[in-house]
Amino acid sequence: MNVRKHLTTLAMISLFGLTACGSDLFPAETNPMTTVDPITDMGVSIQSVYGTITWWTIGIALVVGAMYAYVLVAFRDKGQTEQPKQIHGNPALEIGWTLAPVVIVILILVPTVRTIFVLGDAAPDDKVEVKVIGKRWWWEFRYVPDGDMIKEELVTANQIHIPANKSASFLITSDSVIHSFWVPRLGGKRDAVPGRTNRLWFTMLPDCATVEGGVEGQDCTSMQPKDGEPLHFMGECVEFCGESHAQMKFDVFVDTEKDFRAWVDGMQAPKEASDAQAKAGKELFGELGCGGCHAVTGNDRARGILGPNLTNFGERARIGAGIVENTPENLKAWISNPDGIKPGATMRTNISRGPKGANDGMNVPVVAGLSDDSDGDGYPNFSDDQLDKLVAYLHSLK
Repeated sequence: MNVRKHLTTLAMISLFGLTACGSDLFPAETNPMTTVDPITDMGVSIQSVYGTITWWTIGIALVVGAMYAYVLVAFRDKGQTEQPKQIHGNPALEIGWTLAPVVIVILILVPTVRTIFVLGDAAPDDKVEVKVIGKRWWWEFRYVPDGDMIKEELVTANQIHIPANKSASFLITSDSVIHSFWVPRLGGKRDAVPGRTNRLWFTMLPDCATVEGGVEGQDCTSMQPKDGEPLHFMGECVEFCGESHAQMKFDVFVDTEKDFRAWVDGMQAPKEASDAQAKAGKELFGELGCGGCHAVTGNDRARGILGPNLTNFGERARIGAGIVENTPENLKAWISNPDGIKPGATMRTNISRGPKGANDGMNVPVVAGLSDDSDGDGYPNFSDDQLDKLVAYLHSLK
């Protein structure tokens, strides 16, 4: 009996300790995918609902645990030989334990439904809107012109830039199989379903110095970018979609308005390569047929739509849909053998893995005199000199 009592007490203390720690137990600095430290209005709203449900659950556990302990003590075996008093019903108790759960469900339902309707509202007019298209296994992002910051549609892949001073609205779909778009610290996730567009939007919380008492009763986390110092968040697909599902990641950078406008300008009118090695790489990029699937703004021989858009590729933090750092060594390895880094990468084959017409692969051709397929695997082999030139060109795009 004493052992059970001590174990119950220890469990309760541990439970309270875990619930009290929250984001302190899982700080974003060491847990970049944490869900308990949101920094957007949508994330705070969702966190508030989970907090309410958590406290109700703890309260219910304490009440049920106390009743259970009382029964164990009051009706324990005391060595009596006579038959205990028989109880054949208690209408008041039965009505009580029927109505109590109903009341609890209603109390949980009200904030939940209210939050659902808030999140279902249309995004504010002052927003940056991005069409998100889930591929196999990478992400394409198309920025919708807004007449202010974005004059014409911008297309990029696996890395998003959004300004901190506007709401970010995402129109999410897929052209292959079902994926799911999720950036934990920004709050919420939405499935990317072929033939359907799901919406998700949020606004960064203002600087905590301007918010008295936090936002909606929550502690305010001060997260605002500075010029030249964007905030970086990691996202990923969270709907099992195939062999490289776990390697379908992306990066989100929250910029100041100045930096975001500079990024947009660079996407619309990127600088030409000035280095001799990069210029040679640009020519080789066209000669090898890379532009048949990839687009690069400003390169007339790169207007493909099947593979990721590579405009300003040199600025991207990671390659292969966020799985390795964008270093010269990793980029050479990726170009030489994409399957070796990301199994199932359709860059290596022209076989469509999704619905008809949804071929995501680049279908890299073998060009006589420039590349060969001496090993017979269907993918061209490149010389070290060619790889150096291609990497120099791609890294010059920034």
